[in-house]
Amino acid sequence: MKKNKDFKSLTQSEEQVMQILWNLGKGFVRDIREQMTDPRPAYNTVSTIVRILEKKGFVSHQAYGNAHQYFPLVTKTEYSKNRIKSLLKNYFKNSYSELVSFFAREQNMSVREMEEIMQIMDQQIKNQQDTGYRGESETKNSDKSTNPGESTNPANSSNPGESTNPANSSNPKKNTKPDNNTNSDNSANQDNAASGEGYTK
Repeated sequence: MKKNKDFKSLTQSEEQVMQILWNLGKGFVRDIREQMTDPRPAYNTVSTIVRILEKKGFVSHQAYGNAHQYFPLVTKTEYSKNRIKSLLKNYFKNSYSELVSFFAREQNMSVREMEEIMQIMDQQIKNQQDTGYRGESETKNSDKSTNPGESTNPANSSNPGESTNPANSSNPKKNTKPDNNTNSDNSANQDNAASGEGYTK
């Protein structure tokens, strides 16, 4: 299916066949011809038009023996959008306001029809504004997300090397075990004192 491409222009007869296929969904040449108003063109004429549409990329077919059932490759909406864009570009300087002004002036549009157009335009503006707001909001939310490498864990806010374990913050226990070396020194001093007293006497 063609998208975002400029379609080849269609003749009035080709557009008529496309309108029928859009309504039918799919059909053989005889089905297409039966939908045409009198005087109907010849079968071969309709068959030729369909084959031209196929070469232009608008339709394709499913073969059933010697018969071909045709179906659209381009939707009516896609074709309509393309035609309107072409109309705006070639005749109204890409201005929708000039297009509406032309129809209001040349086609004698009623007040009711102009009000309906205004309502449609207002709704489209509102939809675009809502879409833009949602897109802006999503962008802001994305920017607020946590940057890689940053942690939101409060424990990580402490300085490196510092422990948050309460046990580590208490003073180390004093060693109350007597020092063996100190006891030995005291005993030696006492022996020397005793020896000295005996010698003096």
